Amino acid sequence: MKIFYYIYTNHKATLDRVRRGAVIIKALNSKGFEVEVLLNDFRAGLEAKEYGIASFVNIETILDVDVLVHQEDIVILDTPEDDKGKIADFVREYKKVFRVVDDNSSSKYGEEIINLSNSMIVDEEYQKESKKIDRVLFFYGDSDSTKEILKEFEIFKNNNFDLLLGNYFYLGYEDELKEFFNYIYESDEYINRVSSYQNVVTYSLQCAVEAKISKASVVLITLDENYKNIAKSYNIAVIDKLDDLLIEKSLKNQKLNQKSINDNIKIILKFIKS
Repeated sequence: MKIFYYIYTNHKATLDRVRRGAVIIKALNSKGFEVEVLLNDFRAGLEAKEYGIASFVNIETILDVDVLVHQEDIVILDTPEDDKGKIADFVREYKKVFRVVDDNSSSKYGEEIINLSNSMIVDEEYQKESKKIDRVLFFYGDSDSTKEILKEFEIFKNNNFDLLLGNYFYLGYEDELKEFFNYIYESDEYINRVSSYQNVVTYSLQCAVEAKISKASVVLITLDENYKNIAKSYNIAVIDKLDDLLIEKSLKNQKLNQKSINDNIKIILKFIKS
């Protein structure tokens, strides 16, 4: 038996599925399970090595998963793609099928649902004690194809933010941004920087929770109601738009997180063993 873990990403999306997938894969490996990682984006696979995913197989879409899987295998899917009913085939043909969701979706074909609304999946590295840099780190996300950061240059220029670049930022974008930030970090410093700053502002829910678990004060910028609810359950401040006064106010006097992480890994292990 082998576990096949399919992760969707692209140059306009985030690597959040890769980050949480790496945590699940590490947990499965520690229990002796063999995991084959399937990625639809080669560049994401190169970055995945920074999170502990040593190897992967490149496929086009979720529709190609069954090219590699056998009847006795288990499939884990983390993708927003339209499966065109393919998951129903997976459920019939394979030992077990899991689907990771963050929007309270229900099972469509009998697959097991791993709901991030109940418990986010975060690398335990973020729980380690570390000396904090008492500044503000800004992480927009892994992609900024429309250069939204540049449009808000006045906010960054006047507030001494530091910037963590996204993996999918266009070549040369850093040069356009450098005059508006004190420090700019490459995307391969992600774990180190997110865990070492006292204050983190981001549009990424995954990053927000990771920073909060590392005991930072965190502001998530989002209009997504489900993301707002998840963030607030971890005592993360949420605002609707990039606003320096709101950020300054929201970073003050934050409560520590009291909610558990990685409960979903226990659920996956329980179902696999059953």
